[in-house]
This record gives sequence, C-alpha cells and structure tokens, in this order.
Amino acid sequence: MSEHWDDNFLDALRENLPDGEALVDLDEEASLSDLGLESINMISLMMRLEGDYDISFPDEAVSFATFATPIALWNTVCELRVSEARPA
Repeated sequence: MSEHWDDNFLDALRENLPDGEALVDLDEEASLSDLGLESINMISLMMRLEGDYDISFPDEAVSFATFATPIALWNTVCELRVSEARPA
C-alpha cells in the first residue's frame, strides 16, 4: 500500500490500465495517460471508485486533469469523500 492511497485504489487502477497487473511501485506523479488510461477506461475507473468509496463524481470532476496522475485522482476521491460526508 502506498503512503498516499489504499489498496482498493491501487486495485482499481490496476484493473483499468492495460498493463495494470505489472504495476508494482506506482509513482504518484506518473501520467495515467502514458500508462494507457483512455476515455473508456476512465469511465470504468470512475464507476469503480464511486462504488468502492460511496462517492459521486460531479461533472466538473470528470476531466483529464482529475485523471492525470494517481495523486490527482486520489486527492479528488478524498475531497469527495469529505464533502459528501458533510450533512446537507
């Protein structure tokens, strides 16, 4: 497990990257695009994260910037978990 994210997050990335099973040490600043993340995989990854973390990505968070690097995506997941946990 990374010091930044949990095993579920890494499993979700592995499941949605073409060579994901080969990922051993994932650099937090690695380009997910360079690792093969394409639009269709991005949607699948988003759906997996929404289910795993009981969150919903708002339209403005569904962008290549959000899915640019593992740390950018993890930070978004954390922010959504906190914001959705607050009472309305």
